[in-house]
Order: sequence, then structure tokens, then C-alpha cells
Amino acid sequence: MFEHVTIRVSELGASEAFYDTLDPDGNSAEAVYNGEGSGLGAIDHLWIRVSDLVAALALCEELGRAARFEPGLTHDDPPRVGFRGRGGFFSLVRDGAPTRNARIEFGDGVGLELDAGGNAAALRD
Repeated sequence: MFEHVTIRVSELGASEAFYDTLDPDGNSAEAVYNGEGSGLGAIDHLWIRVSDLVAALALCEELGRAARFEPGLTHDDPPRVGFRGRGGFFSLVRDGAPTRNARIEFGDGVGLELDAGGNAAALRD
């Protein structure tokens, strides 16, 4: 569903044992140790595959003002742009089949929804 997700864990050994596991679809998951009491069990970062990176970027820049996150990094291989917010970050990635049928809530009544075609739309309460 998502290209990559990282979860915070309480022990360095747990992050080393779980590092970069792939599922049959090529999605990866890993654990990261950031020190004691740093949001254990929370998502540290998430990669979201999108069908149109430019459109999703513009949408997330707009949502970021309400949800208090902002663009933070860009990369070319694979093409992606990252956003940093309270306690973690996520990246929009143009690489492979897009994430489909997903809803990501950023808090403050704001979120992102990806339809069956991988197209991103804003969620606002």
C-alpha cells in the first residue's frame, strides 16, 4: 500500500533486527531507534506513492498550512518531495504503482485521500 514506512521502537536491537523488511509487492518497513521517550510506536516517516507528483505536491503545500507541516527535502532518484511536521515526516514519491484507496489524517481535521486510481484529494472537516 505504501512504498515505505518506519516505526519508532524502544531498543536499538529491535531496530537492527527489523531493518528494511520487504513484502511481496516491494513495499518496505523498518524500525528506527531515536532514543528513549521519542514517540515510541509512532510513525517516524512514510513514503506515499502518487500518480502525479506535481499535483500532489501542490495539494500538500496547501494542506500543510492548516496541518502545520512544510516541504523539507527533494530527491531525484526516485523523484520525491518530503514534508516535515510535528514529530515526523512523509514523502510523496513518483515511483511504481501509486498508493491506492488510502486515507492519511494529519490532525486538525486535515488529511489526504488517495482513490482507486492513486489520485490525491484533500480531506477537511
